[in-house]
Amino acid sequence: MNTSIYWIFSFLFCSLICHGQDPSEAYYISTSSTGGKYNIDNIELISSFNKGGYNNQPFYVGSELYLACSRGSFIRNNTDLVKLDLQKRQLKYLTNTGEQEFSPSVFNGKIFFVKLDKKNQHQELWSLERGQIKRVIQYSNIAYYQIIDQENIALVLLEDNQLNLYLYNTLNESKKLISRDVGRSIHLQDSDHLMFVHKYSNEYWHLKKYSIRSGRVAIVQKTIQESEDFCIGDNDIIWMGKGSKIFSLNLNTPTPEWQMAMDLEKFNLTNIKRLATNNNNQFVVINQ
Repeated sequence: MNTSIYWIFSFLFCSLICHGQDPSEAYYISTSSTGGKYNIDNIELISSFNKGGYNNQPFYVGSELYLACSRGSFIRNNTDLVKLDLQKRQLKYLTNTGEQEFSPSVFNGKIFFVKLDKKNQHQELWSLERGQIKRVIQYSNIAYYQIIDQENIALVLLEDNQLNLYLYNTLNESKKLISRDVGRSIHLQDSDHLMFVHKYSNEYWHLKKYSIRSGRVAIVQKTIQESEDFCIGDNDIIWMGKGSKIFSLNLNTPTPEWQMAMDLEKFNLTNIKRLATNNNNQFVVINQ
């Protein structure tokens, strides 16, 4: 097994730690599976270009990975959007502004992200296409989002010191409350179902499914204790990290239960938070 944990790019290393954000590192993991058991074939540190900085909020599609990364000096703290081609081993900074950009995603060839205005602390949803950035909607308290289709966006809004999930219609600019007290991960399972974590209490956090057509919410399963970050792989398999472990939840089974899929402790990855996959054998995990 190749356990190299380095990646050399042809540019200078950055060592900025983004103001207000914990240092974090992104790792690419290639696995193979037999009989439900996962073997780690390769693991690489892919954020060495920003050593000691903030490298987080992965969005993984095809061979391309999008991250929010710190950049600048200790006087001027910025978080910009970065695109890495994991196959060609190329990196490109997508933004270079005086503000902070977070939560990149791609929909219909257009890049979306949350932009934090340092002057007024507004957090707004913006898009990037052909080098031009444009504000998508007027809300200034957007924490997280999920583009659903041309008409609908799931918005997690910061309201009264809590995160509340809404379905927003771009045509009539209306919004419908889905759930209060949600986590920071929201993902589409398919064209009709949105998945999120509902923090019902300090003890009970549930992974839930919202039907966009019917408006109904159903409990899928309790989360791994105190874990809110998840991603959805092929064949409706949910992935969630906790400490050094990654767990899977197969929604196609009659009674889905969390199964421990892999343990990364021997690679010194002991605080796994966000993660992403473009299938069920290739992952990007954030250790912080």
